Amino acid sequence: MWGCSIAINLATPLVVNNTIVNNSASIAGGGIYCWQNANPTLVNNIIWGNSGGELVVDGAGAIVRWSNIKGGWTGEGNINANPLFADSMTGDYHLTSGSPCIDAGIALFVWHGDTLFNIPGDKIVGPNPDIGAFEFDLVPISNQRNNQVKTSFLLHQNYPNPFNSTTQIRYSLVRSDYIKVTVYDAQGKVIAKLVNEIQASGEYNIAWNITDARENPISSGIYFIELRSKFVQQVRKMLLIR
Repeated sequence: MWGCSIAINLATPLVVNNTIVNNSASIAGGGIYCWQNANPTLVNNIIWGNSGGELVVDGAGAIVRWSNIKGGWTGEGNINANPLFADSMTGDYHLTSGSPCIDAGIALFVWHGDTLFNIPGDKIVGPNPDIGAFEFDLVPISNQRNNQVKTSFLLHQNYPNPFNSTTQIRYSLVRSDYIKVTVYDAQGKVIAKLVNEIQASGEYNIAWNITDARENPISSGIYFIELRSKFVQQVRKMLLIR
């Protein structure tokens, strides 16, 4: 969801996994405005860059958990950090590698003994759901929105994952293409460039020995493997445990 929201007159809506950004309001609450004893519950949401206030509570209250709100908000799991959208100028609010919203949400939320939601495991990529409307996995780029070469290749999940010594990175090409395979850390820094060449169609497997470009061992943490061609980009999350 990208529009601003309002809750009034004792309303108690549950707002889960929404992206509310770049909206404006003439008075207050460009993101969400709560008025007249409205008490929404907000979980796993990004509320960012809204003029007139991200979340304004006027004679009301709000339960906010595991959300990314610009300027910050008190509550368990809440953060205040740039979401690192793919391209907010063109309305692409998918997350990019290194986004603080990745794996920062919660799948099961219980409030005063009531289960308000329980996200199925097959809807989650990684150990926890991401904050926002889009689960980070396959990151589209502009040409991909025009349905160009969507199925030109497939990046499989590395195996094993988590890993502690080496891991296998497999991908499939259905046609010849110029391919880049790159490893990034959680801050988006390039760790290793594994492939940078034209490759023929077929199945490929890379045994990565968990070192950087200078062959130095890297520390435990979350990393991302990116497979990119001219038209399409795919990203998988990896967990290194030393």
